[in-house]
Amino acid sequence: MQEISIRLKMIADLVTPGARVADIGCDHAYTDIYLASKGEIKSIIAMDLRKGPLKKARENVASAGYSDIIELRLSDGFEKLNKGETDTAIISGMGGRLITSIIEKGEAVFTEGYKLILSPQTEPDILRNYLVASGFVIEDEDMCFDEGKYYVAIIARYMGKDVAAKLTDEEALYGPVLIKNKNKVLLEYLDLEIKKRVKVIEELNKRLEDNLRKDDPGFEEKTRSMDKRIDLLNGEIAAIRRIF
Repeated sequence: MQEISIRLKMIADLVTPGARVADIGCDHAYTDIYLASKGEIKSIIAMDLRKGPLKKARENVASAGYSDIIELRLSDGFEKLNKGETDTAIISGMGGRLITSIIEKGEAVFTEGYKLILSPQTEPDILRNYLVASGFVIEDEDMCFDEGKYYVAIIARYMGKDVAAKLTDEEALYGPVLIKNKNKVLLEYLDLEIKKRVKVIEELNKRLEDNLRKDDPGFEEKTRSMDKRIDLLNGEIAAIRRIF
């Protein structure tokens, strides 16, 4: 079986056996080769808009012996995917804003029940808010720590334009299912986020005590600015603590 990272394995293991998968932005097709090696997937259409990575992906797929299961296409997002060819799509390794844009442009592909497996590198709140406002239901989520970074994975299913919901700020940022399930990796991540904010507050207080003098012409303005930032950080800490 193809060796892949913890992050990619987390994403791949969320695919339902028997699925017909589209991998949007497949890069070198490591996720697709791993999926094929499990022997549980009907078909995979691996797509990338870059010719170089797609050429390497084609070589990797052929070398692994899965050219009969994995088809490769040069495509910008869902552009070269036809409606009904797949029932599941993977989009990972991109920012939440870019993933949102790809989904928006690919909406013609989605039928009721279509499943998205998404792993945003940044701005997960933008992606989650878009999903629940655009006919998708967030069914499940997972989180892992891999090579010094935290990664999330989101399973969203398209249920139709008349289905819409709204998330709290905390749910959008940290994940409604991860919060509900008290995901251990999420709690570890949130604890780290609190510690980061506490450290910044301590540094700001030290600067207020040691570096600012009342005879400094900008003393009052600097003090107000630092106090405002400390209040903001304390507010963020309180919001995070409500999740525990």
